[in-house]
Amino acid sequence: MSGGISSPFALKDVELLECDLKTPTLGDLTARNITAKQAAVFRDARNYMTSLNIYESVFNPTLTGELRVQDDMNLSSVVPLMGIENLSVKFRVFNPRTGTYRYYPYQAATSTSAVLNFAVYNQTERIPQSQGSETYRLGLASPELLKSSEKRFSRVFKNLRVEQVINTVLSEYIGTTKPYGTTTAPDGRPYFEPTFSADAKPFGFVAPYITPLNAIKLATLQAYTPDNRANFFFYETLDGFYFRSLQEMVKQGRKKWNENPVYVRRQVGGLAPTRAGDRYIAAEQIDIVNNFDFLYGLSEGYFSSATIGVDVLAGQYRVTTTSVNDNLFKSRERLNARPLYPPEFATVAHPTARVFVVPTTSISAGNDTSPFPREYRPAENFIEQTLAVRNRELLELQMFTVRVKVAGAPNLNVGSVVHIEIPNVLNNDTTTGGFTDLRSGLYIILAVKHTIINMGNDAYQYETTFEACSDSIA
Repeated sequence: MSGGISSPFALKDVELLECDLKTPTLGDLTARNITAKQAAVFRDARNYMTSLNIYESVFNPTLTGELRVQDDMNLSSVVPLMGIENLSVKFRVFNPRTGTYRYYPYQAATSTSAVLNFAVYNQTERIPQSQGSETYRLGLASPELLKSSEKRFSRVFKNLRVEQVINTVLSEYIGTTKPYGTTTAPDGRPYFEPTFSADAKPFGFVAPYITPLNAIKLATLQAYTPDNRANFFFYETLDGFYFRSLQEMVKQGRKKWNENPVYVRRQVGGLAPTRAGDRYIAAEQIDIVNNFDFLYGLSEGYFSSATIGVDVLAGQYRVTTTSVNDNLFKSRERLNARPLYPPEFATVAHPTARVFVVPTTSISAGNDTSPFPREYRPAENFIEQTLAVRNRELLELQMFTVRVKVAGAPNLNVGSVVHIEIPNVLNNDTTTGGFTDLRSGLYIILAVKHTIINMGNDAYQYETTFEACSDSIA
């Protein structure tokens, strides 16, 4: 175990409790002439790591990461890496507001033995530094990603909700021990959000000899909420596996923000630096990544598109047009009260065409005169219904993106909603009456990088960099 934190109120201090690299090659020390001391040094990666990065993304099903190594002991020759290694990580941060530590991974709050496991899948960027010294990078991924890549399966799922299909795949084909499903997440709700009722709209899903994670992705594309909202995501954070819709992320994120607001802003105006868990989090850096991209997804005028659903069994097709002016699109809950598009938008956006051709069984499934016996009647898939809504909602998240760097904040995970205050540089001019900052407001976090840096002498610093999007304009 590393030494204690130099100061529990220090902005970036983190206690790295475990960072162990385990490999089967250490099993027979005598045959390999590896001493117990060498094995212990190799196992505790804190001895030679320079930094550890853990990546979360709402668009990726699992965590990924990298361990940066400064190898001054020629470890890669003494204990050859074979690509079957495992890295176990556990750390804790101090919250001065509550006077307590928060352990990560999340299970460690009740079980001090819980760790965050990663599989080592490659060794790259090997650069010699001197005789017997080199640096390199170990690529990391959740073990579930490697387990999924090792197998394929074919299976028909009948009359199950999408989250039930995902539960089955995780338990039977991947075998994860991480929290998911109906287990209560740190925000007090289940990890998996319920979709429509299986009784009202039976869901039929076929996994056509694909990997488990690809089966989950395919099922996720067809999921929508009881009020016909699409855009579900299956992703992993430091806390476990989530299955949530964008609409619910925004709705619950706004609710939580109203009850316990989290402000992220530059350290200006006397704002004292605080660490994660407090109401105010000082940002070291806020960069505007992009403002808008009118060409992305534009089609047929005012963000409209056509979906052609081809039903091979019925020998028919159906054309469905959607537009930003549709009531379903207009009524979705937004992060901010400001409008998504300015009134003049339609006059400056040149019309283009965007057509989606998707397979569907909705025509066959809805045909009461189908020649198929009732027990063999095709089940309806919902790609045709969810594709247009999914694209419309995702398009909003292209409007405005910022990248923010703060002191280590493990509670800032993807799917979280925060209020980001972006200082207006024009307000530095005291001769003016001040300018309204049009870019400050609520943002939803879509990608996060957690970085633990080895400062030497058993001291570590923790930084969080995240990308967040706003679905409205000034």
